[in-house]
Amino acid sequence: MRSSIDESKKVNQYNVNGTINLLEDDSADGEIMNIGSTDNIDIHTLAEVVRDEIDPSLELEFGEAREGDAEHTHADISKANDVLGYEPTVDIREGVSKFIDWYRENREWYDPLVRAS
Repeated sequence: MRSSIDESKKVNQYNVNGTINLLEDDSADGEIMNIGSTDNIDIHTLAEVVRDEIDPSLELEFGEAREGDAEHTHADISKANDVLGYEPTVDIREGVSKFIDWYRENREWYDPLVRAS
């Protein structure tokens, strides 16, 4: 298992450090915590960041807002920081870019896994 963890570190550092900490440290067993960026970004801007990485020519389409829809995204990582010492090392824009690159390189095995879940 260690070699696959080492390989994952090279592929996508964005959330991998937090995930590795969760795998190697049993102090978080049974706990729910956020591992991500602490950047505060509105959903429209996040959609633009993702679109620009995938295909800047795509047009974004939004439906009517529903009750409870988030206007911004911001991960509260305080629990992960307290329990694991986790600190994000990549901002959300760089993380989106790295994840999309990783996804493209690993789509063959990752896509069926996600679709089956």
